[in-house]
Amino acid sequence: MRPHEFPRFAQNDEDGGEEMSEITARDVIAGMKDHFDEGAARGETAAVVYQLTGEGGGTWTLRVKDGVLEVDEAIASDPAPSATIDMAAEDFVQVALGNMNPMQGFMSGKIKIQGDLLLAQRFQGFFKRP
Repeated sequence: MRPHEFPRFAQNDEDGGEEMSEITARDVIAGMKDHFDEGAARGETAAVVYQLTGEGGGTWTLRVKDGVLEVDEAIASDPAPSATIDMAAEDFVQVALGNMNPMQGFMSGKIKIQGDLLLAQRFQGFFKRP
């Protein structure tokens, strides 16, 4: 599933009708394995922690080792994180959907990166774009 294909989840509203809820950071994280480009990550070893704040936030570690992606809902210690990315969960979703430029988010202070900045930038290339 591509980011623009994430389903809008139907929920019953108070009148018994359906209203559509927005995509959450958890939805995006859950879909990242489907977008992972094994070839782009072949030969790479890295761990990137996403610390997402606000509603729907959480902490996830994405680990790449020679073209294989693992996702954990926690800060993994093996290997030690190469970079930690802090941002609002809502901004994370906007980046994933292509509605926010990550470089502009970083420059404006909405996205904070600790650790290997070049890896954090290169890490984006491990995922297919719609």
